[in-house]
Amino acid sequence: MKILFYLGHPAQFHFSKNIIKELKDRGHEVKVLIKSKDMLEYLVMKEGFQYENIHRGYHKTRTKLHMFFESIYRSVKVVRIASGWKADVLVGTDSSIAQAAFLLNKTALTVLEDDYDVIRNLARLTYPFSTAIVTPEVCNVGRWEKKKISYKGYMKLAYLHPDYFTPELAIVRKYIQSDQYWLVRLVKLSAHHDDGIKGLNLKLVHRIIEKANARGFSIYITSEGELDPSLSAYQLKIDQADIHHVIGFASMLISDSQSMSVEAALLGTPSVRFSGFVGKISVLEELEHVYNLTFGFKINESENLIKCISEIIDTPDRDTFFEDRRQKMLADKIDVTGFFVKLIEEYPISRQCIKRDFSLTVYDYLLTAAKKAGYSFYTFQDYCEGKTKGRYIILRHDVDLKAENSLATAQIEAAHGIRSTYYFRYVPQSNKPHIIREIAALGHEIGYHYEEMSIFNGDEAKAIQFFEKQLAYFREFYPVVTISMHGSPTSKWDNRKLWKTYDYHDYGIIGEPYFDFLNVEKHKNKKIYYFTDTGRMWNGDRFNVRDKMIGGEKNSQKIEVHKTSDLINWLKTTNQYSEIMITTHPQRWTNKLVPWLVELVLQRIKNVIKLNLAKSNYSG
Repeated sequence: MKILFYLGHPAQFHFSKNIIKELKDRGHEVKVLIKSKDMLEYLVMKEGFQYENIHRGYHKTRTKLHMFFESIYRSVKVVRIASGWKADVLVGTDSSIAQAAFLLNKTALTVLEDDYDVIRNLARLTYPFSTAIVTPEVCNVGRWEKKKISYKGYMKLAYLHPDYFTPELAIVRKYIQSDQYWLVRLVKLSAHHDDGIKGLNLKLVHRIIEKANARGFSIYITSEGELDPSLSAYQLKIDQADIHHVIGFASMLISDSQSMSVEAALLGTPSVRFSGFVGKISVLEELEHVYNLTFGFKINESENLIKCISEIIDTPDRDTFFEDRRQKMLADKIDVTGFFVKLIEEYPISRQCIKRDFSLTVYDYLLTAAKKAGYSFYTFQDYCEGKTKGRYIILRHDVDLKAENSLATAQIEAAHGIRSTYYFRYVPQSNKPHIIREIAALGHEIGYHYEEMSIFNGDEAKAIQFFEKQLAYFREFYPVVTISMHGSPTSKWDNRKLWKTYDYHDYGIIGEPYFDFLNVEKHKNKKIYYFTDTGRMWNGDRFNVRDKMIGGEKNSQKIEVHKTSDLINWLKTTNQYSEIMITTHPQRWTNKLVPWLVELVLQRIKNVIKLNLAKSNYSG
């Protein structure tokens, strides 16, 4: 899979870096786009990522009009790059990702942890074009709730969870010798959503410095902009790649940065924030009021800020106290990196299944997912010869119509190293000699899809003579040893009734699925399961006249799978079943829009007819 990440801020780099590494380790291709923002390019370079900077310059005076045209410029660049590279999934926060993906009909995962009311302008440019909006479960996405995919965690846990990061004192010592220090973070508050928002002022910072000196703490200041000369003696000059180590060993963070306040809380460092954003950001509200790891004060609450600082410093056994709170938080949250890797890998599958189920693309996804879930694939002949073992799927195809579609599925299977069984009828829509030969040449089993009782209205003598003739014919292409009945839903005759008088073993046949696998009496001591796309769905029993297990489902369990995505999820998550047969009718599976639509409409009409036939209980 080809995955394009767009990073517009250092925080987005930190969030993405472990996800990108894991995706690469799993064999995916990843392209990274960035824009010039603070230390972003330096961090990407230091990590060793290959990248392309698509926006190096900005207007000196950034009006809303300038920002609008900059956004259009980035969207055009992303469209061009994503289209040329043929990206499958686009991931990022900027509106350019969502807009580009929308124009290219690609998957756009908009990833953020800001509430809709805080980023209303960005959301209006982004959410309508996003395939999905991925946020912590506490976040509000306004009226776009149907697009929200939530998770029990925070974006910053993708890089600050102890599985991925541990602060190192040796790195801190490159900059700070004191064991007791406060870190002050000042931001410019210049983002599009920062209009009218204020934070720490010079007078208040000096009060904090006085408080630190009086309590025996060193103080260090890091800032996005230039510091006032009166603060220069406290400036922390640091490689920004090391900042999280410094946060992790700090006694406290005092900041007007929402991002760094979250980072400190996740590292167990008590953080006190002073900002007009207080009370407006759900992630920080949860960290404050559920886990008590951060404390927020509005810009008219400076005295409360100073008081809170004193209370934190006076907390007995402070480090252990806040680490216990951190552990409670971590116990409640998931592996965010693992969640995003899985989501990015799987979302195109779900999207394709929703958009156009029963396409060849979806069929390819089905095979890929089953292989990743540990299933081996076998022909029905393999099963009859006792070659199956472990967790396996017998893959079978009934070629009722449109034989050329069967060649397409056979080629996809061959590309996966999978062999399956194709049952051909005698009718011209199925019996295409050149296609039969090509499928056999790919290594697949060829069998006969018999329907003699329906053809001859139950005349067994004529039926068996025709069977012998057709069996000899198909053995010209392949040494046929298995057969499967055609359901013939419009006939009252069940083609399997031929074997009440005759024995197919006498004709060199070693297996028939409905007698030798889909037969409850033969599997009393084990569970088997059968999935068929009859009715153009995976749970179409009510439209199914005869394509069912013999003897009911006593040794199976009813699993509600309707779409192919449901079947994929079941195969990936179940540990109960190891013996499965999947039957498809390849005429249903195509990537061509018009034939796909025709099949959709015709199958709905057929289902109405077959529903009435199923109710009539034809027995033949």
